[in-house]
Amino acid sequence: MKNIEKKSVKYLFILIFTTIIAGIIIYPLLDLLWDNFLSNTKFVYTIKDHIISPIIFGIIFGTLWWIIENRKK
Repeated sequence: MKNIEKKSVKYLFILIFTTIIAGIIIYPLLDLLWDNFLSNTKFVYTIKDHIISPIIFGIIFGTLWWIIENRKK
């Protein structure tokens, strides 16, 4: 497999995709722990909060991270 350059658009898409997947997995787990142990409320899984929000966050975070990495070099 070829190495992917950090300045390429392919790297940007991989960075965004991995951030989205991590957010979709980690955010509901942390929210579940918060609701059950710290606030003692019932956990409710919603599409808007646990799917759409990590997707938006992943796109913004991945793009900003890619821009910052490219400005350093």
